[in-house]
Amino acid sequence: MIKLLYLILTLLYPHVNSSVTRVIDGDTLDADFGRVRLLSINAPEKGQRCSDNATKFLERLKGSKLTFFRDIENKDKYKRFLRYVYYQDELVSLEMVKEGLAKSYCFFPNLNHCSEIKKAQLNAMKNKKGCLWSESNKTCLIISEADKRSDLAQITNICAENVGLDGVYVESDGRQRVKFFGILCPGCIKDFSINIGDFLMVFDKQGLIDYRAF
Repeated sequence: MIKLLYLILTLLYPHVNSSVTRVIDGDTLDADFGRVRLLSINAPEKGQRCSDNATKFLERLKGSKLTFFRDIENKDKYKRFLRYVYYQDELVSLEMVKEGLAKSYCFFPNLNHCSEIKKAQLNAMKNKKGCLWSESNKTCLIISEADKRSDLAQITNICAENVGLDGVYVESDGRQRVKFFGILCPGCIKDFSINIGDFLMVFDKQGLIDYRAF
C-alpha cells in the first residue's frame, strides 16, 4: 500500500519525504517505500577500500526524515528507485563525493546534478580528501596519453627500473575497468582502450597513483 501511494505521489509531486529503515552499502538504502539507489555516485563495493567508511556515512541517516527527488528514470534494472537524497538542505551524494567517500557516476538521462558532483570529485582528488584519495601515492606509472574521442589511452613507466603491474588497474567514471599484469620496463608504454568519460584514474594496491580529468 505504501509503495502504491509513493508511485502516485511521484507522478503528482517532484519529491517525497521518507525515513531510512536500512543501509545496504555506500550508495544503496531502504526507505519506507522501497530500495533506493543514490543517483550520480558510485561507492566502493563491500570488501573494497573505503566501503565501510561510505556505509557508515549513510548509517548516520537511519531513522532520519529525508527528501527523495527523482530525475528522468524512476528505477534501474534491479528495480531499485533512482533518487537524489537530501538530508535537511544537503544533497547526500554531493557531500559523499566532497568527503572522498564516493566517486561520481553520472549516466544519461539522469544528469540533473552531474556537473556539480564531477566538480566536487575533481576538488576532492586534488586535495586528497577522504579514504579514496588521501592514500594516493605517486609512483612510476602515469597516464601519458588519453584521447576521449577514440577512447584510447596509455600509461608510461617514467622511472629507471622495471615496474610490476600486478594489482594495477585503470578505472573511468563510467565504471569501466582495465587490469594490467606483468612488468613494464623503464620508459615503456602500455596502450589500452576504455570508455574514458570525464575521469581516468590509475590505482595500485595502495590507492590512487595518477588521474586525468577531461
